[in-house]
Amino acid sequence: MMQYSLLNQLCIDKHKENWKVKVRISRMWNAINSKNNDIISLDMILIDEQNNSIHAIIKNNIAKKFKPLLQEGKFYELSHFQVVDGNALYRPVDNDIKIMFTLKTSIKEIKEVDVDIPRHKFEFVDYNKIHERVNKHVQLSDIIANVIGVGPIEQPCIKGSNVLMRNINVMTIEGHEIKLTLWGSIANEVEESFFTENPGPFIIIATCLTVKTFKGKFISLF
Repeated sequence: MMQYSLLNQLCIDKHKENWKVKVRISRMWNAINSKNNDIISLDMILIDEQNNSIHAIIKNNIAKKFKPLLQEGKFYELSHFQVVDGNALYRPVDNDIKIMFTLKTSIKEIKEVDVDIPRHKFEFVDYNKIHERVNKHVQLSDIIANVIGVGPIEQPCIKGSNVLMRNINVMTIEGHEIKLTLWGSIANEVEESFFTENPGPFIIIATCLTVKTFKGKFISLF
């Protein structure tokens, strides 16, 4: 019987696909081509019993086969997948490798879990680390901060189309103000009235951010 590997034991081996891991799906989303809005892949963050995390992808041409079998928060045994380079840009976790599903990949849901695997894992960065990542999109950033202001929904014209946008001002633990910009449907997930009609405090966790500057201030983009 094939033994389980921990995620930090995986390595790139072009001749090996007989890996087997026991993981929980923390998050799952469609990776979208911003130029034409086509789906590139189905992406996931996987976590194992030692709190190791890894980015996993299923290319769009085979995603229909696997997507009905997968659900955020559930536990799975995955086997017969490839371990590949994590790419140089837009890494959602601090890991230089990632898992790629193939047509041979096997998925088995685990209903009775004998190990404790957390639901979420965040890699929170401090203000200095955010400063180092301005316009460097190798590693995406996770932050936890206090909300100090919520702007209205706007619809700027981006590449010929109007896109929903909302700005949120937050204060980091170190006392620095940062502006978060929410794009698309995510902009509707934060209500301006909730912020103005309730006493707070309001704490936000934002994950997988890119960091840019606007008029000398940091602006993190979803």
